[in-house]
Amino acid sequence: RVSWRNAPKCPNRRMWNSLRLLDKRHLRTNREMFEACLEHLELVSRSGVTESFMTVFRAQTPGTKDGPRVWNDQLVQYAGYKMPQTGQEE
Repeated sequence: RVSWRNAPKCPNRRMWNSLRLLDKRHLRTNREMFEACLEHLELVSRSGVTESFMTVFRAQTPGTKDGPRVWNDQLVQYAGYKMPQTGQEE
C-alpha cells in the first residue's frame, strides 16, 4: 500500500488506503494461480462499484526462473460498448 501511495505517476494513488490486498504468496501451482486470478476478477466485478484490489504472488528467486509469470501487464483492461440488440452498455 505504501509503495502505491508513493508512486508519483499513478493517478489513483490517492486511494492507497482503501486498497484491498489479496496475499497469495503461498500458492505454488499454475492451477492455484489461475483460480486466484478468477477470484480477483470475481471480487472486482461483483458489486459494480470500482474497488482497488491487488493480488500478490510469490517472488522469483534471484538468478532462477522459478517464480510465477503473468504474461499480460494488466489482467483486465476495462472497455464499454453498446450492444447492438439492446442499446445497453456491457
